Amino acid sequence: MSERFWRILGSGWFLGAAAATFTVFMPLVLIPYAEKAAAYTPAGGGFDTTFFYTPGQALDRAAAFDAPGRFAYIADRWTMDLVWPLVYGAFLASAAAFALRRLGAVGGFAAWFRALLLSGPLLDYGENIAATVLVASVPTRPLGWAWAASALTPAKWISIGAAGAGILGLYVALAARAFRAARP
Repeated sequence: MSERFWRILGSGWFLGAAAATFTVFMPLVLIPYAEKAAAYTPAGGGFDTTFFYTPGQALDRAAAFDAPGRFAYIADRWTMDLVWPLVYGAFLASAAAFALRRLGAVGGFAAWFRALLLSGPLLDYGENIAATVLVASVPTRPLGWAWAASALTPAKWISIGAAGAGILGLYVALAARAFRAARP
């Protein structure tokens, strides 16, 4: 992606807008969505609420949905869950771009970290595709999609966790720089 794109993401106004969107989205959209999803999701049936599950468990989770639950699950993946990765992805990418820009980070580390930031939402979309294929395929049991879902879920969580930890590290570095600059 171009440097101009990352400069825009790293601007204060974009970070403010992304943080506000994230903050408003959580209570107004995500929490009501989770409550609605709990009503149609069988016990232990969620795909992205656990860190890891086996391909066999993925197949069992898909089969545990009744027909209306399968329809609701698929509808949610292709409505709200298209927006959520954009919301948290924009917030994480903007928070990181803001810090990277102020630290003057360029080159290898910045490029690697930017790729990490983008991988979380992309892996989330991949997980959603695999899980919806599984749920839509009931009563068949497509093992390849089960493997994909069971691999993409922990990869997504690891990527998002690493991005969050990296962003925290960037802001610690910014604070340390400000502290050193303020000392006489």
